[in-house]
Amino acid sequence: MSNITIDAIIGEPEVLEDEVTAADIALAHGVESDPAWLRLKESATKLQALQVKDGSVPASTGSGTPSTGSGTPSTGSGTPAVVVGAGLNLTLDEHDLPTLTSTSLLLVTGVQPDADRVLADYLGTFLSLVRAFAEHGADAAASGIADRVSSLCGTLGAEVRVELPGGHELLGVAERLDADGRLLVRDRNGEAQAVAAGDVTHLRY
Repeated sequence: MSNITIDAIIGEPEVLEDEVTAADIALAHGVESDPAWLRLKESATKLQALQVKDGSVPASTGSGTPSTGSGTPSTGSGTPAVVVGAGLNLTLDEHDLPTLTSTSLLLVTGVQPDADRVLADYLGTFLSLVRAFAEHGADAAASGIADRVSSLCGTLGAEVRVELPGGHELLGVAERLDADGRLLVRDRNGEAQAVAAGDVTHLRY
């Protein structure tokens, strides 16, 4: 058993299409007393101050919470935090989708999604994955997370184009994820390239 503990989980706040707050959902499902959830709220508030500073979100009309001044979100104990950004289209129809390859829960299931339940399920699953990750010494393979991600990743096995930082481009086949979570792409010369950051497009030809 590892000594690693969960010091912070931060979810970048997303706008839900129904008038319901994360606090309402947490309260309804008993998440509000979980230490990780409390740290999430504290760290997300501090993150907002940094986002206001760099212009990525507008300034609040309220008093707000001052930045840590380091440029990195903190849990208040000096422990660095991880920012996890995630978005999910709930009720968009085909005319409102941002890209041709986008979809929504409504389009996939044909059923009007319950925003409360979606967020509660997401938070519950996310917390369980983070706990498993911590309990196995931050080892994605030992915790089973690596295999789970790979099994759900529709990019593996596909012909892709990767737009890399600096304007470079990589063409090849996405083969697998390595131990660090990077996407391994076999290029046209037969060499495996590890991609840590880039925009991936599935090629249709």
